[in-house]
Parts: sequence; structure tokens; C-alpha cells
Amino acid sequence: MKKYYFIDESGDPVFYGHRKKLLVGTDGFQPYLIIGMIETDNRRALRKAVVDFMEMIKADVM
Repeated sequence: MKKYYFIDESGDPVFYGHRKKLLVGTDGFQPYLIIGMIETDNRRALRKAVVDFMEMIKADVM
């Protein structure tokens, strides 16, 4: 059975800028790096669940 892996990241893994300037603690620096992975053998069902979730968010009038 085939397995599919989806990996995504959010945030920025860069801690140093130009000329090795430390960015930690400076304005705009986000100290978060989130990495997620999903393993599935049914990528169509996963895709449908994601699309349905996106449609539900778009339909929310709050």
C-alpha cells in the first residue's frame, strides 16, 4: 500500500540576519517555527477534508 507524506512549516527558522546580526528580540521577529507532518494512504480523502474545512471557514459569517 502506498503511503503519502505531507510536510508543512510555518514561521521562520532564521535567527541571524545580514552580517550575523542576531534577530532574536528585534521588532518583527517571530520566535516560532512549527513543522507538521501527516502520513496517509488515502490522499483523496485527506484532500476532501481540507477543502471541506476551507469551505466551512469561508462560509462562517462571524
